[in-house]
Amino acid sequence: MASSFFTKIPSLSAIFSVYTSLSAFTILLKTILHEIIPDQIRDFIISKFTDYFSSYFNSNFTFIIEEQSDYVMNQTFRAAQVYLPTLLPRISTRSLLVSSNDLKNPFAKPKFGIPVKAKIIDEFEGIHLEWTLLSAKDNDNPYQS
Repeated sequence: MASSFFTKIPSLSAIFSVYTSLSAFTILLKTILHEIIPDQIRDFIISKFTDYFSSYFNSNFTFIIEEQSDYVMNQTFRAAQVYLPTLLPRISTRSLLVSSNDLKNPFAKPKFGIPVKAKIIDEFEGIHLEWTLLSAKDNDNPYQS
């Protein structure tokens, strides 16, 4: 049985009344936080509030991009292969793979790659990313199934 509360549409004056009450409460709360409570206590309250709610959201998440997906080349892996060499100045291991496979031209530009277990720090739209290349042949690979 439906309640009459959910079947009646509130009047416009009731909506404005609730809106003004919430606005007044927000302004009062903001005034209390910024003018009455000292900065140290305010920072403490905000940090506890943030700590309490941040425990529900884990900021570390791992995406595993495999080279093959259902026996075909994974396009996301290919995109990462193209994108990550543009971030080589941010590589953390201070090492770099350099190769050249043009046997006919010894003056061909070398190709640069990322060594296994190298970490690259990146940021995308304010999100901190850490890229790591792992090899399926590596025994230390924690994501190997």
